[in-house]
Amino acid sequence: MQLQAGSDPAARKLMDRVHRYYTGLESFEITFEFEQERDNQSGGLQKGKLISKGQKFKLSLPDIDLYCDGNSQYAHLKKNKEIQISKPDETDTRYHPQSLSAIHKNGHYEYRIGEKIKKGDKSLTVVEFKPLDHEEEVFKIKLFISESSNQIDKVQWFEKSGQKTTVQFNKT
Repeated sequence: MQLQAGSDPAARKLMDRVHRYYTGLESFEITFEFEQERDNQSGGLQKGKLISKGQKFKLSLPDIDLYCDGNSQYAHLKKNKEIQISKPDETDTRYHPQSLSAIHKNGHYEYRIGEKIKKGDKSLTVVEFKPLDHEEEVFKIKLFISESSNQIDKVQWFEKSGQKTTVQFNKT
């Protein structure tokens, strides 16, 4: 894969290590917290869980359960007592660390190492992604990567509308 113009070779090396970690897992289970904010007002914190094996997964959120068998995606809308069947949306990577770990490979972003921060006893490196298509609603994505484990600790999406989405991964 060719490095995007304006992208940082150090960020690519880090993202390659993260991608190798997640693709090396046969299966995994992760819990997370999800929050959407607009104009610094939180829409509330929600908890979720992802169980994944290959292209199959189950994603549980308070209002919806998503099941994917690799070919079809089944959305159980709990409040409506309804099931919707569709093709998997490969562009929605918010909750799946394996998909997030490959974001640098799709050619849609330039990326670089941002800040390095401490979170408790963890050292995190922030990798910032900016879309090459300036018409995209999301204008920035930040991945917070644990230096010691090569795991994604947190991801944030920043939208032109002022909405910020944060997913904090808790257990892998």
